[in-house]
Amino acid sequence: MKTIATFLIILLASLSFAQSGRDECIIAKTQHFNRLQKFADIDYPGDSKYDVKYYKLDISVNHTAQTISGNVTCNAVMVDQNVTEIYFDLTDPLVVDSVLVNGSLKSFTRGSNKLNIALGTTLNQGDAFTSVVYYHGTPGSSGFGSFEFSSQGGNPAIWTLSEPYGAKDWWPAKDTPADKADSADFWITVSTSLIPASNGKLMAIVDNGNGTHTYKWKSSYPIAQYLLSMAITNYAQYTNYYRYSPTDSMPINHFLYPGSLNANIPQLNKTPGMIEIYAEHFGEYPFINEKYGHAQFGWGGGMEHQTITSMGSFGNMLIAHELAHMWFGDKITCKDWHHIWLNEGF
Repeated sequence: MKTIATFLIILLASLSFAQSGRDECIIAKTQHFNRLQKFADIDYPGDSKYDVKYYKLDISVNHTAQTISGNVTCNAVMVDQNVTEIYFDLTDPLVVDSVLVNGSLKSFTRGSNKLNIALGTTLNQGDAFTSVVYYHGTPGSSGFGSFEFSSQGGNPAIWTLSEPYGAKDWWPAKDTPADKADSADFWITVSTSLIPASNGKLMAIVDNGNGTHTYKWKSSYPIAQYLLSMAITNYAQYTNYYRYSPTDSMPINHFLYPGSLNANIPQLNKTPGMIEIYAEHFGEYPFINEKYGHAQFGWGGGMEHQTITSMGSFGNMLIAHELAHMWFGDKITCKDWHHIWLNEGF
């Protein structure tokens, strides 16, 4: 059992870390959001005519061509009356091949980083619908680097960081934190030489027999669009456990570059104790039926992707800071980006 004194030491050290200017996560986000406040889209609502219930991303990543292709399913319910058209946020360079709504092909138009879809009928409040968007192209990179093709140790390294409005750079989304999906699936197809880490629980790995495999990840908890993520390279993997009862435990899955795993294992082994302390003071870990974990990536700080924090390094304070976001930022999420200080402050 950890003491309140131990917790306060971690908390005070975290504050000192931020105030000293060494917390790249907070510094970079603060600078970006200060710039964002000059624009009206800091509280951008997306298409307010519908309420998202579920996303399924089924994406193939070609690291050689630096392209993606696939489809995104969205289950939603109308909140407005007499709706004949909806839109998703999707940057113009990505090519839309076709759109289905409730199983039927629909016409669509592009422009202003939106995908406008004609429903071909009128939907009213409470009507459910399912859309599937097929698309391909080279993703853009805005904000903190929403989609990056890079390398590490001579190997491909691909990663996403969609906060605040970067989701639309690589998938058709309702790009606002105000409308969480109740659940999501994320199927990622890559070369068999690579491992894709993502949100939630790994349900299956499918060998496609053509030099690729598909990792099928499932998030059963509500999740905001900017927290859906993938990080891909030839990861080395290490697992330890948070034991939340005498008979139950939750895996903590760490995906690190092969050359850096062994040196960081002592740091990674501190994670279960940190979760225990936070759970004592903030309530149980919010995604206890899935996992927690870290995926090393090419950004200088960290990003609190739900259940799988993306990490540029593994210092005590960065591990503690990003872990705290599972409660403040992921479980409880700001409605718009005016309130990002609450995410970072808590």
